[in-house]
Amino acid sequence: MFRSAMMRIPTWRLAAVTMALAMSLRASAQGAIEEAPAAVPEPVAAAMMRLAAAGPEDRLVFLGPGDGRTVIAAALRSGVKTSLASTDPFSADLSGATVIALDIPEQAAARLRPLLLILRPGTRVVSPEAHFGDWKPDRTVAVGQANAHLWTVPANLTGNWCGQDAASGAVLRLDQRFQEVEGEFRKATKSLRFEGRIEGTRIAGAAGRLALEQSGDVLRVTIAQGNYAAYRFASFARTCCGTCP
Repeated sequence: MFRSAMMRIPTWRLAAVTMALAMSLRASAQGAIEEAPAAVPEPVAAAMMRLAAAGPEDRLVFLGPGDGRTVIAAALRSGVKTSLASTDPFSADLSGATVIALDIPEQAAARLRPLLLILRPGTRVVSPEAHFGDWKPDRTVAVGQANAHLWTVPANLTGNWCGQDAASGAVLRLDQRFQEVEGEFRKATKSLRFEGRIEGTRIAGAAGRLALEQSGDVLRVTIAQGNYAAYRFASFARTCCGTCP
């Protein structure tokens, strides 16, 4: 039935319809190309992977409106063996990711920030845009007229930590703002303050004279020099109740 109906269309009209359809298809294809999101430039994607120190042990997730092809290609060149892309950052499974590459608008980044901050400490987040408000990048590198930024998810260390064994009676109080931290050792009437940064599960403070490493509910002092030498190799346990015995 359809064949006989088409045969009754005059040849000149069929040619006109065919030409109009072809022009419509070309216009639709051109519109799709023009509306397709631009990929992250290859030099920026490569810089993002270098900032993240991406390697064979990493699992990368790309979040953005595009297919992330340049970022995933840069990850493959860095040795990353497992990667995936998602156009919806709020439905993607980020729990197993060690590197998250973002190319999303500022409004979406602001909504995503709380979800990133509860990921495993040490997870690296890289993006060509710095859209996380007062959570500032740990590092930024210029790539021509563009930038690449790195954030490292910090452990949540705020609160009181109680001295153990030789440090019994001492209290370590920590207040953090994202990766920036202020701390104070207190024992009897003496106190020592310091400022530093949280790098995953590690605190580096006091201009290199102090370092601590978290393992579960324990913070161990790994470097203590100068005024902090009395706390060398001390351990502190997180208190459940806000005060130490």
